[in-house]
Order: sequence, then C-alpha cells, then structure tokens
Amino acid sequence: MTAADGRVGGARVATRDGGHYREAMALGPLKRLPVVRLLAIGQIALLLREHVQKLTPAERRRLVELERKAKGRPKNLKPREREELRSIVAKLEPKAFAVNAARKVSPIARRRKK
Repeated sequence: MTAADGRVGGARVATRDGGHYREAMALGPLKRLPVVRLLAIGQIALLLREHVQKLTPAERRRLVELERKAKGRPKNLKPREREELRSIVAKLEPKAFAVNAARKVSPIARRRKK
C-alpha cells in the first residue's frame, strides 16, 4: 500500500474521515472505545507514571533488564536477581497503585470521611 493510492493488497481502504490508512490503523481500536474508558486509561497511565518516577533511572533500567532476562519466568533469574527484582518492585508500591487505580475507575461513588 502506498499513501498516495490508499490501497492495501490491491483493495482500496476506506476511512471514516478520509484520512490515511496508517493513521486509521493506529487509532482504529481507540476510535471504538467510549470516551469514559479513554479517560480511565489516561488516569491509570498518569498514576503509573507517578509510581515509576519513584525509581531512579538506574533502577528503571535494571528493572527492564531483569524483566527481559526473566521472560515472565522467575526461574530464569538467579536467587540474587529475584531478590533485586523484589526490592525494585517494592519501591513502585504496587498495592498503593492497585488501590488508587481501582478508586479512579470505580463506578461506585466512595464516601468521604467526616
């Protein structure tokens, strides 16, 4: 497909707004989400950012290294590395993140303490 002809595999690709195919593909799933859900995703992303910023740049890099090495399996890490991973993740305060994320997106109004 080229942007000039708007074709994919010989078939013309229609977009709602007449935009380019690549732009439509990038935003496709988001266009189908209700705005309320988009706002919730945005709030959670900002909350996650706050928690990630609690780590130093070196800790963030090390977290990525350990996660890549583990490939989702703790056994791929040495015991010392697992302990290091636990220490770094603890600094992210995962419980506080989960509680705050649930509060942000919960449809149930919470009572304020008097």
